[in-house]
Amino acid sequence: MARPELRFVPLLGALSVVLVVVGYLVAGDTPDHHALGPEIREDYDNETQHQIAAFLVALGAVPLLFFAGYFRAVLTRLHPLGRLSPNVALAGAVVAATGLGVQSLIHAALAEAAQTSEFSDQALQSLNALDGWSFYPFVIGLSTFVLASGVALVRDRRFFAPFVAWAAVVLGVLALVPIVGFFAAILSGIWLVTVSVMLFVRSEAVDRLWDDAGQAQPPHTVA
Repeated sequence: MARPELRFVPLLGALSVVLVVVGYLVAGDTPDHHALGPEIREDYDNETQHQIAAFLVALGAVPLLFFAGYFRAVLTRLHPLGRLSPNVALAGAVVAATGLGVQSLIHAALAEAAQTSEFSDQALQSLNALDGWSFYPFVIGLSTFVLASGVALVRDRRFFAPFVAWAAVVLGVLALVPIVGFFAAILSGIWLVTVSVMLFVRSEAVDRLWDDAGQAQPPHTVA
C-alpha cells in the first residue's frame, strides 16, 4: 500500500545537509580562535550575513530529526529483532541536531557582540574561542548516527549494497579521529545525501517494508 504522506520524507536528509552547507558557505572564513578583539570585529562587520548563516545551520537540524525518525523506522523494519543500532542512530541524530543548535547560538551571539561596543575585546575572544571549538557535539552526534546506521545496514543485503553499509562504519569511526575527522564529516554528509536519495527513489520498496512488517508480526497492544 503506497504511503503518499511519506513520499518526500527521505529527501529531508539531503535537505538538512544542503541547509548546513549553505549556512557554512554564507558564514565564510571565520577568525582563528587565537584572534584578537579588533580582528574579530573586522571579520564580523556584516552582522546580517552571519545571522543568516547561523539561522540556516540551525534550520538544518529540523529536517535532520525528521529524517532520522523515518530512517530509524526503516532500519527497524529491516531487522525487527535488532533495535539497538536503529535506536542509537536516532540518538546520534538528536545529538548532532543539538550540536547544530549550539553552533548557531554561539555564532549568532558572536556576530551581535562584535558589533556592540559594550562587549570588551576579551569577551569577544572568549566567544570566538567557543565558536571555533563548538563543532564537538555535532561531530560526536554525526559519527554516532553514521556508525550505528552502518552497523544496522551491514546485517542486510537486500536493500542497500554492502559498500553503503561498510562506508558508513568506516566514516563513523574516522569522524572521531583528529584532522582526518574533518574530511570524514564531509564524506558523511555525502553519504547521508546518497542514502536519502536512494530511499526516495526506492520509495515503493520502502512501502513494502511497512507492509511486510505488518504481516509478519501478530497483533499486539502496547501499554
